[in-house]
Amino acid sequence: MRAISNKSKYDGYTHQKLSVAFRDFQYYLNTIGEENYLSDDFEWDIHEMLVIPLTQFERVIANSAQPSGLDYHAVRLIKALLQHGLNQERSPKSFCELPPSVNAEFGDYLSLTLSSKLGIRLPDRLDDKQTVDIACLCNSAWDELDCPVKIGSLTRVRFLLQELLGVKKLTILINMI
Repeated sequence: MRAISNKSKYDGYTHQKLSVAFRDFQYYLNTIGEENYLSDDFEWDIHEMLVIPLTQFERVIANSAQPSGLDYHAVRLIKALLQHGLNQERSPKSFCELPPSVNAEFGDYLSLTLSSKLGIRLPDRLDDKQTVDIACLCNSAWDELDCPVKIGSLTRVRFLLQELLGVKKLTILINMI
């Protein structure tokens, strides 16, 4: 995710991270008998390192005989991340927010991993309506992040007294009133 959200035109970080991931993807595809590009002789560009494995993993998902295993969910998560990387490459955003597809795939993978490895069952995922409500609440908080805090005059006086007198003295003063 850091590689995807990084501005690739400033340094080689994105290319190096995606190169390692691309090699690992190709190695995995080789181990399961799928077509792969395991070769250190060719230098792939960032677009190719996103598109090629995305296409390969789409085929793996379409041809999957057992769609419930950990590998299946890991491949779906990787596919969602690669698609997100392509979207980020096409129109880079300074804040690279995860799309719902990545969140859903990550949640499914995490849930299956925790239940199969540790016997932990996660609560059901929030439905779309609840997710939209939470997003709206977060958006309003982000919109007002740089705005001055609006507090009432009594609260402001209390804060000033706290600063001047200290908390213990203020508590005693308030109790006396």
